[in-house]
Amino acid sequence: MTREPLLVCFLCLLGVALGLFLVRGRAVHAQGAADWPQWGRTAQHSGFSPAVGQSPSAQLADITFDPFVAQEQAEAGGDLLAHYQAPLVDGSNVLIEVKTGTYVSCQPPGSGHPFPCGPDAWNQEIWNERAYAWQGSTLVQSWNFQSDWKPEPNGGALGGWEPVFHAALGGGFVYVPGFAGSIYKLNESDGTQVAQYKPFSTDDPNTYVSGPLTIDPRGNVYYNLVKLNGTNPWGSNVQGAWLVRVTAQGVVHTASYKTLVPGAPTTCNGRPCGSQRPGINVAPALSPDGKIVYTVSVAHFAADFGYVVAANSNLTAKWNTAIHGLISGADPLVADMSSSTPAVF
Repeated sequence: MTREPLLVCFLCLLGVALGLFLVRGRAVHAQGAADWPQWGRTAQHSGFSPAVGQSPSAQLADITFDPFVAQEQAEAGGDLLAHYQAPLVDGSNVLIEVKTGTYVSCQPPGSGHPFPCGPDAWNQEIWNERAYAWQGSTLVQSWNFQSDWKPEPNGGALGGWEPVFHAALGGGFVYVPGFAGSIYKLNESDGTQVAQYKPFSTDDPNTYVSGPLTIDPRGNVYYNLVKLNGTNPWGSNVQGAWLVRVTAQGVVHTASYKTLVPGAPTTCNGRPCGSQRPGINVAPALSPDGKIVYTVSVAHFAADFGYVVAANSNLTAKWNTAIHGLISGADPLVADMSSSTPAVF
């Protein structure tokens, strides 16, 4: 069987700044299509860009997108444990994640008390997708969309690392993660809501859009879902996990990871494995022809028992390869505190 060349990248998107800093180099020609419409720029997540490299010479804008950095650092002994959306660029438009709401600090910071606080209360924050546009030499806000998306709970298992909220651009629309596994479709021009796509008939607050959205040139959107136990999310087995496809026409398809990774082991190094689910912060990747979807799964209780998973574009299973034992003397981890997003080269 012929397989697309695939590299599983273990990427850690550590946000290290209070805001978005834009700098000026020499002028370059516009790229035509969206300059950076999603995680890794393309649906293959290769990170390649046709833009000409520039030497920064002047700061053009300074925009705060996370006002809680000082509090977050205080909880982590000075470190900033957050994953941020890459700025999405389409011509003169720039879209960024902006956090609002409330950050509940622990007293004292880092103590975990009074519970819930710090990373255990990050569901009190609000995630927004905010658009800016260049007007002359000034970057001006165009619109703001407040999402009801919430990250998976910390519960100690994520080590205080905040999961990523990550939208995608395509066809004049912006697709934004939402509540209970849903996503929103917005007009890129003014941020107005076109639709909300829900994979299930009922809203379950323990079902999460997990990781960035991926969009192909035809306007199909792919992403991962995970359903956790509401009272013991990391100590009890995962309640469900799905790969989702929303077509350009708004038709929602799902595939359970039980069907994508059949026959996964139930015992890992003498302990229960838990069911396979997507790694936190994993964005599905697509083959260049759009016929194959790649993702990465992990046993809920065993980070060293993961799989690289391939599905057909209609989400039927194609193949999977176990990561455990793949490298002699070392077992790669699908680490929920970072990202194990695949990239196709």
